[in-house]
Amino acid sequence: MDRLPSKPVRLVQQLSPNERKVAFASICIFGAVLSLDRLTAPSYQTVAASSLDSHSLLTLVAVVRSIAAAVAGPTSAQLCEMGGLLCAYVAGVVLYAAGCLVMASAPDIAVFALGGALYELGANGLIVAQSVLIASATSPRIRLFSQTLPQLSFAVLGYPSASIYAAVLKRWGWRSGLGMFAALGPASLLPLLVVMFNGSRRTVEDLNSAASPTFDARLRPGWNGTSGDAAARKDEGGAVKPGEQRRPIEHIVALLRRLWTLLQLADAVGLFLLLCSVAAVLLPLLLAAREPSGWSSPHILLPLVLGLAILLPAFALWERWGAVRPVLPVDLVRSRAWLLPALVTALFWAAHAIQGSYLATYLYVALGASARAQQSVAVTYSVADCLFGVVLVSALVRATGRLYPFQVLGLAVGVAGIGLMLALRTSSDLARIAVAQAVLGTAGSLVVAPLQVSVQVSLDEHRLATAVGALNLFNALGSAVGSAAAGSIWSGALLPRLSSQVELTSDDVRSVYSEPLAWIQSHALGSAKRTAVVLAYRGTWTLVLSAAAGVAGLALLVGLFLPNPILDKERQDSGPVEG
Repeated sequence: MDRLPSKPVRLVQQLSPNERKVAFASICIFGAVLSLDRLTAPSYQTVAASSLDSHSLLTLVAVVRSIAAAVAGPTSAQLCEMGGLLCAYVAGVVLYAAGCLVMASAPDIAVFALGGALYELGANGLIVAQSVLIASATSPRIRLFSQTLPQLSFAVLGYPSASIYAAVLKRWGWRSGLGMFAALGPASLLPLLVVMFNGSRRTVEDLNSAASPTFDARLRPGWNGTSGDAAARKDEGGAVKPGEQRRPIEHIVALLRRLWTLLQLADAVGLFLLLCSVAAVLLPLLLAAREPSGWSSPHILLPLVLGLAILLPAFALWERWGAVRPVLPVDLVRSRAWLLPALVTALFWAAHAIQGSYLATYLYVALGASARAQQSVAVTYSVADCLFGVVLVSALVRATGRLYPFQVLGLAVGVAGIGLMLALRTSSDLARIAVAQAVLGTAGSLVVAPLQVSVQVSLDEHRLATAVGALNLFNALGSAVGSAAAGSIWSGALLPRLSSQVELTSDDVRSVYSEPLAWIQSHALGSAKRTAVVLAYRGTWTLVLSAAAGVAGLALLVGLFLPNPILDKERQDSGPVEG
C-alpha cells in the first residue's frame, strides 16, 4: 500500500501557480510586518519594563516568552501534520493578535509577560508553519534562499525602524507601538489564509472522491459527522438515514474525543512536564538575588529540586513509554542529523540571549544613547544577518551544495564578535559597538538558517514537521537559558556594585535598579552620580559578555561534529547523501 503524502505536501499540490505566487507574496508581506515588529519590540519592552517599575524583571519576561516559544514549535508542528497548515496558521494569527493587545494594555509586568507569552505562541507558531510550507514546496538546493527571502525586510526596514521607533515612542508611547501589530499582522496574512482555505477544500474533495484503498484506509468511520455504524453501512452501499445522524450530545462527545486526541498527538503532557521542569530550574536563577538568604532559601532550593529530581526524569520516562506521539521521539533524539544541530542552535541562541538581554539598557545608561541611536545599534545584528543570509550565504550554499563549512565559519565568527564586544566594553563609541553587532549578525546568517535546512533535508517529509518543531523547541530553550543566565548575572552583580558606590544614596540604588531609564533623565552623563552608575554597569557588563563568550565557544566545539550533507537540486523524501 502506497503511503499518502503529508498534509502540507497535499495542500501545496492543490495550489495553482498563481495561488502559489499569492501565497508567497503574502508570506513576504507578513515577513515585513514581523520584521518591523521584531526589530522594535525589544526596545519597546525595555521601556515598558522601566515604566512599569519592573526593569529588574526584564529577563523574567524574556524567560516567560522563551518558554512560550518552546511550546509553540512542537504544537504548531503537530497542527501542521494532523490539522493541516490552515489550522496552524489560523491558531497562530489569533494568538499573535491577542498577545499584542494584551501587552499594549498591560497594567503591570505580570500581565505584560502574559501578553508576551501569547505573542510568542502565535509568532513562533506562524514561523514554524511557514517553514513547513516552504519546505514542502521547494527543492533542497533553493530551500535556504526560500527560507531567508521573507526576512529580506529586516535589511530594508532595519535602520528606518530606528526613526519609526523614536517617532512612535515620542508621539504615542510604547503601548501603541506594540498594539498596532495586532491589526497589521492578520491583515498581511489574509491572502495566504484565503489561498490555503481554497486549497484545503480541494484536498478534502479529492479525498472524498477517491475510491482507492489507500485513501479509504486513512479515513476513520464517522469522520463526516455520522456514527460509526452508519458510516460502516454507508461503506457497504446503504444510504444513511436522517434518523441515524448523531444526536447533539454525540457531537459534543465526539468533539471532546477529538480534542483529547489532538492533545495526545501534540504530546501536551510531555510539553507540560518539560516546560515546568525548565521553569523550575530557570526561575530560581532570576529570583535568587532578590532573596535575603540567596541560594540557601527554601523558596530557591525547592523549585530546583522539583525540576531536576522529579519533573525532568518524569518527562524522560513519559517520552519513552507514555507518549502517543512524543514531542521528542527517541529515534529523532538518537539521530545525529538532528541532535547535533539542535544542541548547536540551543547554545548559539543562549549566547545571543546573554549578550543581548541588557544591551539596550547598557546603551541608554552607560553610553547615553538616544532612542534612535540605541535602536540603530540594536538592529545592526538583524540587518547584517539578513543581508549576508539572503545575498551571500544562500547563493554560496546553492552554488556549492554544502552547509557544514558555513556553519563552522559562522560559529567561529560568533566567538570573535563577542570577543570584540568584550574589547569594546570600556568604549563609548556607538559606531564600534554597531560593527561588533554586525559581526554577530554575520555569524547568525552563517549558522541559524543553514542549521534549519540541514535538519530539513536530512529527514523525510513525514518527520519534517516534528523535526522542525523540535528544533524550534531547542531554539527557544536556548534563549530561555541565556536570558535566565543574563538576568542572574545582572541582578547578582549590579546591585552590590551600585550599593558600593559612595556617591549613590539608597533611593538612587533602588531607582537605578528598577527604573533606570527614568533615573537617567535627571542625571546627565558626567555628573558624579551618573559616573558611579556607569562604573557599576561596565563591571556587570563585562561579566555578562564573558559568560556569552564561554557559551559561544562551547557551541563552536560542538559544531565541529555537525553532519555534512550534500544538497540535491530536486525535492526529495529520502534525505541527502552524507559527505
